Amino acid sequence: MDYLKVEELKPYYTYRIHARNGRVGIWRPEKGDFLLYRVKFNDHYTFGEYHWDLSDSFGTAKPLEELEKSPFTAEDMEYVETTWEEAGLDKPKWAHYDKFIRRPKEKEMLKYLKKWEDKISDPHPKEAP
Repeated sequence: MDYLKVEELKPYYTYRIHARNGRVGIWRPEKGDFLLYRVKFNDHYTFGEYHWDLSDSFGTAKPLEELEKSPFTAEDMEYVETTWEEAGLDKPKWAHYDKFIRRPKEKEMLKYLKKWEDKISDPHPKEAP
């Protein structure tokens, strides 16, 4: 099965992908990766996987089809430094730091990507494209 090459991809569009850790991702041309929904040790977060053609060592994502333009911009996907109060969170007792980095729209991105993940019926083709 063929996959889409880098020059065929549209910035911040959502694609069905074949990757190690997901099947849907938002293309980020400045990073050369797809931002996807990942779960590890019961923690849900966004995670980037590089396009297959951009790294012999780390390229793990092959885009298979365009799904739609995502509602997110490059700015939404960048990490920013914030305080617990600015994030609208109560500082946990275990936290020894006042500032941390996060994506401001992380929760919205997770919901958006999870919705697409749930729509894709075949998690991974039997053979990589």
